[in-house]
Amino acid sequence: KDGGSNTSKCLEALRWRKKLDEEELKGVTCEKTAFLAHTWWDGPMVRVVAMFLRSFRATQHAQCAKLVVWTPGDGTERSTERGRALVEQVEAMAGAPVVFQTLHMEAMAKGTLFEEYVTNAVLAHDWSTTKPGDKKEGTRHFSDFFQLFVLWRYGGVYFDADQVLLRDLYPLYGLNF
Repeated sequence: KDGGSNTSKCLEALRWRKKLDEEELKGVTCEKTAFLAHTWWDGPMVRVVAMFLRSFRATQHAQCAKLVVWTPGDGTERSTERGRALVEQVEAMAGAPVVFQTLHMEAMAKGTLFEEYVTNAVLAHDWSTTKPGDKKEGTRHFSDFFQLFVLWRYGGVYFDADQVLLRDLYPLYGLNF
């Protein structure tokens, strides 16, 4: 009677915005990464995180955007059969690059203003958990520090791993984060 539900209005607005974005994006080109994004995942890949990675690949400009997924160890995201299958699905997609990078916090902090804190407060604790996403006491402190540290070190934007992107974030290109 009044034009549809809130959901249908939102979806229609997204379709309208997508048409405008696609037209505007025709003029966007990049010679290097213009939009660097980061996230952290501490275990085997799970569906909700894979959905975020797929949404990044599907919505972000393939030549201009890049997502770094920081992990605690080489290949931890593929350490189960299901995790490996989910990562392979993400990697098979066309779109913006998603790369997995092992976090070597001690080496990354060496010679920076964070070196002492990393040695005395971060590395001194066991941040491991019994399952991915577990909120063991203290992990929030590590997560907060990691977000600040990786953005200070590399710049860009940090995303929690349970988000879904609905459109290209190209309007943020060139802003100083």
